[in-house]
Amino acid sequence: MIEVLSPATAAHDQTVKLSAYERAGVPECWFVHPADRTVTVYRLADRAYGRPEISELAGTLPCRSVGIVTIDWDRVPHRGETDADP
Repeated sequence: MIEVLSPATAAHDQTVKLSAYERAGVPECWFVHPADRTVTVYRLADRAYGRPEISELAGTLPCRSVGIVTIDWDRVPHRGETDADP
């Protein structure tokens, strides 16, 4: 599960929704913070999320719960960027 946070709902998403995902057994939960260019990743272990991993939105980050998925943050456009190709 990947959520892109907005300032208006970030606190709710990272508390209420995170608890709901944990109760539902969602194995991996990512919160992308566009303003500070980070991603916070929670992984389920023994039916609870452990300490989150916080990474910059640079390079690649594999989704461990879906082994074939890796996000290449360098290919994801930043806010205000457009594709240079016509």
